[in-house]
Amino acid sequence: MFHSGMNDWYFGWDWFLWLGFIFLLFSSFGNWGYTYRVHQKYNG
Repeated sequence: MFHSGMNDWYFGWDWFLWLGFIFLLFSSFGNWGYTYRVHQKYNG
């Protein structure tokens, strides 16, 4: 098993941190799209 200068904790939890980041990114875009559509529906 290689470490390449990283400690074990970061190497083991790296996928979980990226998964959380991607989830927050998609949820924020989804929330923005939903509120944008609702405002277009009720303003027009």
